[in-house]
Amino acid sequence: MPELNLDELKQWLEQAETPSEFRRVQCVYLREQYGYSSQKIAEMTSYHPATVRRIQSEYRKYGMAALSPKPKGGRYHQNLSFEDEQVFVAKLGIEAEDGQLPDISEIQLAYEEKVGRPVGKSTVYALLRRHHWRKVVARP
Repeated sequence: MPELNLDELKQWLEQAETPSEFRRVQCVYLREQYGYSSQKIAEMTSYHPATVRRIQSEYRKYGMAALSPKPKGGRYHQNLSFEDEQVFVAKLGIEAEDGQLPDISEIQLAYEEKVGRPVGKSTVYALLRRHHWRKVVARP
């Protein structure tokens, strides 16, 4: 391990906002302060020993930035950006205000034309749900 400032690591332990962040800092702190093996640290933090070694390696390469947890999730397989979807749904809203209530299959065809490939109805329903769009009808 490179030269570490244990006071800085202690401060990070105290300021950790999530359990995940706390455990990541522990992986480095326990190694440096007490010289524990990755197996022992893994038992203490409930990580796999390979994960402990990876966190320590990332710390050596990137410093303190490696100890904050990585964000999870994201729209990795999106057809359109969120802004493009907003424009698409806004057009539907204008049509609905004019009294034209498009059928889901019509919306699907327009969406397929926009993205340039076929998509399932569930994709269109998810798009509408994501933008809080719903069909409002009068009660009987």
